[in-house]
Amino acid sequence: MYTSVLSLIEFSAFEGCIKLKSISIPSCVQEIKDNAFYLCRNLESIIFEEESILTKIGSYIFSHCVNLKTIKLPYHLEGISSHSFE
Repeated sequence: MYTSVLSLIEFSAFEGCIKLKSISIPSCVQEIKDNAFYLCRNLESIIFEEESILTKIGSYIFSHCVNLKTIKLPYHLEGISSHSFE
């Protein structure tokens, strides 16, 4: 039996996704790569599940998310790269 666990969100995974309004990041995600949500202009809310093990977010991940209103970063976050919220 094979079990897959999402451990990272890849480079530009949701870039420019204008229909994305909110997203819940699973607790098993350890890293979000550069530009993952870049230009998601209608993104309003990002929720990290309880017990999140996220430790690193990349450059420009929420850049140009002009409607972003709510985000609560996980406790274990060790690094925020340059221009993450520009």
